[in-house]
Amino acid sequence: MRLLTVWYEFDRINVLYPYFILAVFLVSLVAFQTELRRMLLRLGEAGWLQSWSRSSARVIDPLVEAVARLSKKKIGALIAIERSTEMGALVESGVHLDAEVTTELLETIFWPGTALHDMGVIIQQGRVSAAGCQFPLAESGDVDRSLGSRHRAAIGMSQEVDAVVIVVSEETGTISVAIRGRLRRALTPDTLREVLATELLAPRRKEAKSARKAA
Repeated sequence: MRLLTVWYEFDRINVLYPYFILAVFLVSLVAFQTELRRMLLRLGEAGWLQSWSRSSARVIDPLVEAVARLSKKKIGALIAIERSTEMGALVESGVHLDAEVTTELLETIFWPGTALHDMGVIIQQGRVSAAGCQFPLAESGDVDRSLGSRHRAAIGMSQEVDAVVIVVSEETGTISVAIRGRLRRALTPDTLREVLATELLAPRRKEAKSARKAA
């Protein structure tokens, strides 16, 4: 386009063309901001065969126990467990902790009235990396209208990053898990344990088996 305007001496078009391109670029940023944000977060993925740390196995028991207690007391909770996507930007939105995953710590964080209970917790490399984190909300069309903001945040988080997101309903105490934008509801503590073992440990076992075959 620029070559044509210079060749045929379209001076006015030559002057206005850069502004037109800039306007299209800005409009595109606004129109596709959700998709662009997801794309940038996905750039942190290390690939399908990334090895899960042994620490994943250690967090399952205290995590399930904490969720079971919170569910029984009908205390809302929102917990994201990192898998193959780095969640550094989301961690920065909360309060840095870098603490061991314990049942008591998770109960304390989500206890009503505490400063961090309304937001989400992020677990990285088997440790509570941060609390009070703002999770991205799913679009209203992707969520059942009967679900609250915690469930929207769980689904939105799982849509944008490769993570297992646990949510406990404050109204009913129901335990749910969001993975890749899909929400599994009404889980028991035993079912939750099975889901976590499958989603956190199975990929690591598959990689180890592939490595042995290659050897």
